[in-house]
Amino acid sequence: MRDCAMAEGIKTRNNVPYFVQMLNKSRALEYSMDVEELTASAEKTWESKPFKDATSEEVAFLAQFCCRYTEANLVHSWAATVCANSCLASSLSLRRFKVLILDGLSRTGKTERAANFFGISNCLIVNCQSVVSPNLRPIMKGCYSAVIYDEADWMLMSVNRALFQSSPRGIQLSQSTCNEAAYTVVVWRVPMILTSNNFWAKCQDESARDWILANSYSRRIDEPTWIDEPDATVS
Repeated sequence: MRDCAMAEGIKTRNNVPYFVQMLNKSRALEYSMDVEELTASAEKTWESKPFKDATSEEVAFLAQFCCRYTEANLVHSWAATVCANSCLASSLSLRRFKVLILDGLSRTGKTERAANFFGISNCLIVNCQSVVSPNLRPIMKGCYSAVIYDEADWMLMSVNRALFQSSPRGIQLSQSTCNEAAYTVVVWRVPMILTSNNFWAKCQDESARDWILANSYSRRIDEPTWIDEPDATVS
């Protein structure tokens, strides 16, 4: 049907370039909707194993956002510890926030664990392998309340310092000479988690390292972050 519509439109010779452009854009939007529906369906049919308790670094990270998430029941009970809840009052006065870095071996559940803190449907997961300017346009839809930068590294954070502080000021991304493709996002009190297999690879910039360490909670992961449930068939 789609190919027929294209062929018929071209044969009319009536503003064909515009017609083809609009049809291709419509196809792209339709494909995007199909992908979102497929992803949502897959997430509903998949159930992860229970995760291990939050570490001190993770609790400290979560405590910054208690004023926004604990009452909304978006922080899962296994992570919303007494320590995090006790920080509710102080978190209200914060104007800049630290990120959480989960750095370690592949296939240990880093990304799934990060998403589990706030619920997978509430997290924008951005593929950041070899990227220094992350695509945060989807957050402008207003349906995400946390961001996970998957396969991120120290350079991503170093060159986007204002972004990773989750301050109330607007952040302009995709800047260029003419700024034709630039856009602005506001990530005030938005939790940000970076997951990586080798976060500090090739880092020789000590000033960047110092800044990142001062503005993050970091956890090294060398084993699975979930709990293996006992086999019921074994007596």
